[in-house]
Amino acid sequence: MWRCFLLAVLCVSPLSVSAKRERLKEVTDSNWEEILTGEWMIEFYAPWCPACQQLQPVWKDFAEWGEDMGVNIAKVDVTEQPGLSGRFIITSLPTIYHCKDGVFRRYQGARTKDDFLSFVDEQKWKAVDPVSSWFGPSSFLASARGCNLSMFIRLGLSRLGFVRDLRLGDAVLGPGAWTVAGLHRRLRLPLETLLRS
Repeated sequence: MWRCFLLAVLCVSPLSVSAKRERLKEVTDSNWEEILTGEWMIEFYAPWCPACQQLQPVWKDFAEWGEDMGVNIAKVDVTEQPGLSGRFIITSLPTIYHCKDGVFRRYQGARTKDDFLSFVDEQKWKAVDPVSSWFGPSSFLASARGCNLSMFIRLGLSRLGFVRDLRLGDAVLGPGAWTVAGLHRRLRLPLETLLRS
């Protein structure tokens, strides 16, 4: 009898653990467009980043509540998904975005489970200015179908010697990639101002 009980517990335990893991969705270059529908909170992180490592248990705990609130909780490993890092103009880690039906807002509040929950539950995200549609992750400028501005800048900077490890085949970017993101950020405000007028 005892052996049957132990066998049943061992068989059921992995299922409950894997169900919990599925609540925290992994966003990749191939499935990122899923976040354009519904409500999402997305964390951009790197495994080597101390602040990201510190946030991981909180983010996983938050993901447990997300399903009950009707919010998808996701994460993006920028070391595995450099294309998404460029698309979202990630220049610091961890970076968190809220997305509601394709409208993106950068979360800049405290990083506790309760703060994440109240941000979503009390709709505090409505008080945050959305990312401009001209520079958002699904914009013409960010899409591969349009002008790939970030690759153009990277190629130009690689010729000047700023980007050392640029390999187009497997999209590995060296230390200069952060320079590219900074340059893109500096160009963003003047371009936004020009386009608004």
